[in-house]
Amino acid sequence: MDPAAVIVPQSVTDELVIPLLREGIHLHFIVRDPMRNALSPIYRAAWEKRGGGVTVVHLPKVLALVANPVNPTGPDFDPKEFLTALSKGLPGVPVHDVALETRGSLTKKRWFGR
Repeated sequence: MDPAAVIVPQSVTDELVIPLLREGIHLHFIVRDPMRNALSPIYRAAWEKRGGGVTVVHLPKVLALVANPVNPTGPDFDPKEFLTALSKGLPGVPVHDVALETRGSLTKKRWFGR
């Protein structure tokens, strides 16, 4: 049997795709929602290059977006510019930066001592 597509009830992960890439298997995965597609960008690109793919059945409606301009692996973005860029890119969707909106009202957590 040579399936063209496979319904995946859980998530499509790197751990699922890597052995298939090594064996030269290429097929199309079908998942319920976008949260079930957990492929990292590098393996997603390799999977698609070999003819594989992932289809999402239920696309969610985006009601709002929370922005985080902090990049743990590189330079941060200017929070106000980042918020403006996201707002322009997603017209009609409210975009918030919780850190900017609550600045001054948050207290630092104390992990040790008083």
